[in-house]
Amino acid sequence: EVAALRRDRDCIGRFRERVLGAGLLAAAELAAADAEIAAAVDAAFSVAAAAAPPEPAALLRDVYAGRL
Repeated sequence: EVAALRRDRDCIGRFRERVLGAGLLAAAELAAADAEIAAAVDAAFSVAAAAAPPEPAALLRDVYAGRL
């Protein structure tokens, strides 16, 4: 049941179906976007993995809004 809901309500899959069905984008354009997004995520992951761990005090920094 959960798998069916995920499949049927997948917003990215539905977007793909709609833009392809309407002729707004070609499959090759979607594939190029996928590759570009994957490269950006991989680059961000590499930067994060190479960064020093944050100091413990950073856990609560900028979590709560100050007085307005």
